[in-house]
Amino acid sequence: MSFIEQLFTKIVAGEIPSYKVYEDDLTYAFLDINPLSLGHCLVIPKTKYTTFDDVPDHVAAALGKSCNLVAKAIVKATGCVDYNILQNNGAAAHQEVPHCHFHIIPKTKSGGLGVVWESTKNPEPEDVQAKIIAAIKQSQDEEGSEHRLPQTVQPRNYQLRLSPDLEKFTFDGVVNIQCDVLETTSTVVMHAKELEVSKATCTTATGTVFETSSIALDEAKDQLTLTFATALPKGAMTVALTFVGCLNDKMAGFYRSMYKGTDGSQKVMATTQFEATDARRSFPCWDEPAFKATFDVTMVVKDKSLTSLSNMPIKNTVDLGDEGMAFTYNRSPVMSTYLLAFIIGELEFISGETAAGTKVNVYCTPGKTSQCAFALDTAIKVLDFFTEYMGIGFPLPKCDMVGIPDFASGAMENW
Repeated sequence: MSFIEQLFTKIVAGEIPSYKVYEDDLTYAFLDINPLSLGHCLVIPKTKYTTFDDVPDHVAAALGKSCNLVAKAIVKATGCVDYNILQNNGAAAHQEVPHCHFHIIPKTKSGGLGVVWESTKNPEPEDVQAKIIAAIKQSQDEEGSEHRLPQTVQPRNYQLRLSPDLEKFTFDGVVNIQCDVLETTSTVVMHAKELEVSKATCTTATGTVFETSSIALDEAKDQLTLTFATALPKGAMTVALTFVGCLNDKMAGFYRSMYKGTDGSQKVMATTQFEATDARRSFPCWDEPAFKATFDVTMVVKDKSLTSLSNMPIKNTVDLGDEGMAFTYNRSPVMSTYLLAFIIGELEFISGETAAGTKVNVYCTPGKTSQCAFALDTAIKVLDFFTEYMGIGFPLPKCDMVGIPDFASGAMENW
């Protein structure tokens, strides 16, 4: 390995005082070892390229984004009036990094663009480094804030009732969300995607009902905004929404999973995949992990021969006659929306228990129970092992594993 190759390796490993200020999957940014002016930085790809003609498009895009982010941070951190971005196309010469990269060189009113290295131009690199890192974080926070939900209203409990139609591939839904209004507000903003919300109200703990003056869905941000003519006071509220959705074929949200039955006919089940941000396809919700709540789920299944599953055991069932069967589940622990799950389909299962009495079930489509024994045996052994090792019991009353015919992820942990 040549000297300059060793130098590059040391720089990216942080073994020499190059003072890293930024890193993503494809790029690094450092204070230059020989600064031309205060805050002079290098932006380099993590993979070495001889010339920019060799740089793949996605890496080039990442370099451009990093240069833009770091340059703006340098302006905030150093107070410089402007900056130059210089491209180094990989010529060997005397460069510190032996492949294509960018220099971001700040300008000042007095000195302009420095062209000769002076140690006095960067006397305290740790201080400059800290200021640039702080400015980058501030820019990232400001950039992402428009896609984050306001903190003024926060959910505590969802009472969700869904009625899927496995022939039309649609579902009707009603959700009552118990919330805390932390600041007086005339809007409630939550997530929704590919849902049609027909009605929304907000009711105080004393029974005062606030009707919406408008219901608006921002499809670009997946944000549903309920606007009220009268501002909502601080305190406990229940937001009630009526909506319809689609059992999509995207393996995201509440979707339809197709497979062939034992007789070769086409079969369908309804299932969920909410991680990371697809609970909003199933019901209006605060679909960010920090907004944790409990969930009370009721599933109305028209075909009474089908199995209905959710995170918790069944609390009760109600025969609705021609409308089907309503399955209501026990309240879940406090958890993020992406952990919620429900499945409706023609399922068979085998079961067992751990030493501590937790029921373990392995579900599959008809005719495949012979393939479930290994999963059941392993699950029981693993739960028993970790219960003893951690000294903490499994916190739920059951553990279900379900084989889904088509699933976007290798697996999904719904608790």
